[in-house]
Amino acid sequence: MEAMYGSEALSISDTEALLNAPVPSRTTAVHINLMACYWEEHAEKCLVITDSVFDNCHACKADIGGAVFRRANGTWQLAVFQPKIISLGSFGYVPKGELIQIGPDKHAALIRSGWAGQGYEGQYATIVAEIDGSFQVVLNLLISEMQETFAKDGTASLEWGYGSKMEFFAGKHPDFYDLVVTQYGINKEGNKFKTVRFYAFSDANCKYMLVRQR
Repeated sequence: MEAMYGSEALSISDTEALLNAPVPSRTTAVHINLMACYWEEHAEKCLVITDSVFDNCHACKADIGGAVFRRANGTWQLAVFQPKIISLGSFGYVPKGELIQIGPDKHAALIRSGWAGQGYEGQYATIVAEIDGSFQVVLNLLISEMQETFAKDGTASLEWGYGSKMEFFAGKHPDFYDLVVTQYGINKEGNKFKTVRFYAFSDANCKYMLVRQR
């Protein structure tokens, strides 16, 4: 945290930095959401993902930031730092992310974030990767939804909903795996369904694009 926010932090520890918020007389707490180390491009690297918030209202999202540290000559050096990549979640909260591999020599952070209200729940899968010296959101996909209704006695019943399974596999791109997303559940008409969508990484768009579905 010192290497990322030391010059502007009001206070700092190994896992949290306190900054001035964009709103006067408020502060923003920046926390480490994910820290994972790996080998990539013949070098030892560590990916750090942060989340920060200065308000925890229902509609308030957490700002996601990131850094990549690279080990050179026995010391860790800050190679990439981006304090805000995307805003996710609600109540100023996002769950802990995880390190995934999206190519033969490419790693990324997967963050699952959601929204709930009035019987509805939805979850996104967001993949953040460092590409050519900056962080890119290479996928931001709605992977599950559910709508419930509530009886007078408080009993909940499912109207419709679905979940998803994500799988990466080697495709034609030399640097990025292809992705298949299988969705299954009950649609809004009350019928069971299963949909399989195939995504491939687009260099022109710097993200995964839908190429076909069945």
